[in-house]
Amino acid sequence: MLEIFLLSLIVIIFSIVLLKNKLQRIAVLSQGDCSLQNKRNILITGENYSLEFPVIFIKNNAATIIKNNLPIEGKINKWAEGIYFSTNINVSQFNDKASNIVVGDVAYWPENKAICIFYLPSPAYENEKQTTNSPVIKIGHTSAKPELLKKIAIGDKIEII
Repeated sequence: MLEIFLLSLIVIIFSIVLLKNKLQRIAVLSQGDCSLQNKRNILITGENYSLEFPVIFIKNNAATIIKNNLPIEGKINKWAEGIYFSTNINVSQFNDKASNIVVGDVAYWPENKAICIFYLPSPAYENEKQTTNSPVIKIGHTSAKPELLKKIAIGDKIEII
């Protein structure tokens, strides 16, 4: 009887976590146009794997510039709790900068002309938000599983197609 109770409790907790994540994604996606025109795929390939997932671009100047330069490819770098890759794209300094990001956000980092994908925050951050060291411009959001993004190695190839 105790096993059934514990199993039921685990299922309830897991359901609450999934619902919270789904509501968070819905809130983020509602900030921008979610049409197919704004949906692209990100492909990451490593030595023994290939990972493909969608990114939904929001409506802002930086996202438009990035989309107009697709396809883009580069080599993965990592920091703290995210991955990024440098580009040759120069996005002017818009007023869209944000220092608080949500897990799954895709952003342009003007300081390094890089595109970033944020995954699991460190435990020091609350509500699945973290603060970047320098401002970024949100350009989209992905539902890629953070645990998969966390395993990506430095130097792996990334493409936004």
